[in-house]
Order: sequence, then C-alpha cells, then structure tokens
Amino acid sequence: MEISDRGIALIAEFEGFVDHLYNDPAGHCTIGFGFLVHLGRCDSRDSETPYHDGMTFEEGLQLLNNKVRTYSSAVRKYTLVPLTQNQFDALTSFCYNVGAGGYAASSVLRVLNAGQYHQVCSELEKYIRGTNGIIYPGLVRRRAAECALFSAPAIEPPEEESVLKLFGIRSSLGYFVYVADGMRKAYIEHSRHVVIYRKLGLWSETVINLTDPVDVDAFLRLPTDRDLEMLLR
Repeated sequence: MEISDRGIALIAEFEGFVDHLYNDPAGHCTIGFGFLVHLGRCDSRDSETPYHDGMTFEEGLQLLNNKVRTYSSAVRKYTLVPLTQNQFDALTSFCYNVGAGGYAASSVLRVLNAGQYHQVCSELEKYIRGTNGIIYPGLVRRRAAECALFSAPAIEPPEEESVLKLFGIRSSLGYFVYVADGMRKAYIEHSRHVVIYRKLGLWSETVINLTDPVDVDAFLRLPTDRDLEMLLR
C-alpha cells in the first residue's frame, strides 16, 4: 500500500509551503513542505547551496512526494495489522511528523498492533507537544485531522473515471472533493475536511454538505462557497 493523494494533501497542508530557506520552530534549517535541510539554524553551509534561490511550489510537491516514501515504508514495516487506505494515509502523516523511530516507539502503534483500532485516536491526541514540551495548536489540529481521516469510511470514486490529483486539504469540518476527468463530474465524499484542490492552475476552497455529483465546469466558475452550496441544493 502507498500513500494516496489525500494523504499527501493532509501532510502538505499541515507542513505548509515556504519557497525559501527558513528556521523552523525548533531552530532547524528548512524549506518547502517542512523539508529539513540540516539540523541547526540556516548558516550558509554547503547543504543549503541547492536551495539558495528557493524552490517552486511544484518542486516542493515533488520533494514532498519523494520524502514521504520513507515514512510510508516505515508504516508498512512496523504496522502488523490490516489497514484501510484512509488509516494508512493518516498514520503516514503522523509518522512524517514524529519520524520513523517516533512512530515505531509510539503508543499509537502499540494499541494499533494490539488490534485496538478504537484507541488510536485517543493515543494520537497525546502527541501535541513540541520537543520543548509546549503544546502547539497546529499539532492539536493535525492530530484531530489525522484522527478524522483514520476514522473515515473507505469510499472510492467510480472506477471508470480517472481522478485528478488532490493538491491540498485543510483540517476543518468539511468534505473531500474528487474531480473526475471524462464525465467531468465532481464527486463529494464525506470525510470531515475542507478541501482545497487545483485544476488548470485554479485553486478552490469550499465546504460541501451533500453527496451528489456536480458539473465541474459550473463548479470552477463559482466565485463563492455560497454559490456552490446553492448549486448542490
């Protein structure tokens, strides 16, 4: 099993994208979607050279996709029980955040491997502190989003339609949107997340509360969330 687009989107949202070198909250040199260039503050050492001119959003996504393989591999290695795609995605996001070693030693993995799926969310909620012991609101929101995804039913878009890549997601009450090519329909999946997706360079953010298909062309022309809600009624 590999991480899906929605898993990548979840990680991307909480890591956030920065197109230049910066020092993360722990004081380590970072770029893109939380890519660690080296431990310690940015100080013009050799490992920073490839990023002196920054990176584009697309380069950041490519780096994220390459980097996340390490963490999805760790989830496969250490998890001894069957997982749905949603559960695998949520756990890969958690592993990406705490590290492969952190995942292997976590109480989340312990209860999971004991078959206690129902306890995973309560254990996730314990991982909300930084290395300095401070509770970070961003970690609180991330754990809640991972829990919501872990608990979400496995609902897939129609097999006969190809699905465009989902680029971003916010942790808030809402829904995923799959934009399917071919019949050009947007399928709405209940998953307790607000969706941000990009098609032909256009970003759209909306909260949906129905499961009916929507015409994509009409969807992309909508200027506001209210207009989209009106279309779905």
